[in-house]
Amino acid sequence: MNPAAKWLFDLYKSSGLTKQKFAKRCGMCAIQISRWERGEQDPYPASIRKAGAAFGVEPPEEIIEAAEEAGRSRRVKKHRKFQSQNRRE
Repeated sequence: MNPAAKWLFDLYKSSGLTKQKFAKRCGMCAIQISRWERGEQDPYPASIRKAGAAFGVEPPEEIIEAAEEAGRSRRVKKHRKFQSQNRRE
């Protein structure tokens, strides 16, 4: 679990809410939280800010940076996959 996902997961756990109620309060989907928890996806910086705002917490800058870095890695992987698929055709 990357630092951004961990921060969100810790916020969720400390809220004492169910996953569904936490997601609704943050304007998200509970499935999204489950994917972060399992490491299947990394949260976007906007999701972190949204969750923090819903609970009156300012996410640390290093958490936002970790989410941005994960996003850059995700885009690079997606681009490479697209390129390799186009080469085969």
